[in-house]
Parts: sequence; C-alpha cells; structure tokens
Amino acid sequence: MRIQLVYVSLLMLVSVIAQAQALTYSILVGNDPVGQLTATESAYIGGSTVVNIDSKLTISFIGSFVIESHQMAYFRRRVLQEAEQIITRNGKLKEQTVVKRTASGYQVQRKGENDLTISGEVLFTMGQLYHHEPKGISQVFSERFGLLCAVRVVGAGQYEVTLPNGSVNRYTYGRGVCQRMETTSNLKDVRFERRP
Repeated sequence: MRIQLVYVSLLMLVSVIAQAQALTYSILVGNDPVGQLTATESAYIGGSTVVNIDSKLTISFIGSFVIESHQMAYFRRRVLQEAEQIITRNGKLKEQTVVKRTASGYQVQRKGENDLTISGEVLFTMGQLYHHEPKGISQVFSERFGLLCAVRVVGAGQYEVTLPNGSVNRYTYGRGVCQRMETTSNLKDVRFERRP
C-alpha cells in the first residue's frame, strides 16, 4: 500500500512538472574555488514557473565564514507572484526578503527595514539571468533588494547589472545561457563559472 502511494505521488509530480533545468556554477575568488551555486528553473503544466538559486561559499577574510543563500521566485503566466531570499553567515540569519504580489503591484518586506510597495508587474528577475539572456530587457527585479536594477549591454552576449548596494554584476552568455557571472563589490571580486 505504501509503495503504491509513493508511486502514485511520483506519477502526479511528473505529470505536473513539464520541464526542469539545473545549472551548476563554481564560485571562485581569484583562481581559488570557494563554493558552488545551483540555479534550477522548473516549468509546470498550466503556465507556472519556479526559479530556485542555492549557493554556499566559504570566505577567508579577517577570519573565515560560510555564507549560504537560498532564493525562490514563483511566476504564473510569466508574471512574478512571490519571491523570497534568505542569506545566512555561519548559520545565523543575516538577510531575508519576502516579496508578494498585491492588486496594484508588490509588497516587499526586508529584515530590519520598512516595507516597500512596488507598482506594476515584474516580468524578469535576477534569478532568471542564469537561464535567460536578457535581450531587449532594460531592468530586472532583484529578489534580494526588492528593487528594480538597470541592465546595460556592454558587449556581444555581455550585460551589466548595477545593484542598490553599489556592486556590479557582469553576465556573459553562450547559446542564451549564462556561462560566467562576475561581481565586483567593496570586499572581493567573485566569479561564477558554469560547469559542463
């Protein structure tokens, strides 16, 4: 009986998921590997999509610390419905952002900050930048900051996104998929290289 229930559950899950694609990236500081990022986009029958980004890295900079991040965005008919990002350092919650669609836009709650209201519809987020080259896109929504960020073309298959904290992310694409992402911040330059 239990095996039948598991089998039926698996059949239901397979029938709901139309397609799932996972991309894996090595995280490097200089030439030193410090962690891994996995970006998964799952498309469901009925027009829903879920994007999950999970990363873990260990940084040695005036001590050693482990940073873990989980980010999720749920879309229905290509429009963002809700999103969440959680960042921990050495197991302690450092950042949390929750985004929920409302009748006129989005309610954004960030840990330790006043709530924000964003009007309109979000059709493209930063989490999607791993699976989709932003051709013709001038702004992306940051799940982490709950704000729109400008996208700028800087070369063939290359785009820059400037974040509200002053960091700049540069994405390089091949066949429409991100092959490398480099971020410049006030601490270190970090590179994400796609694994085959």
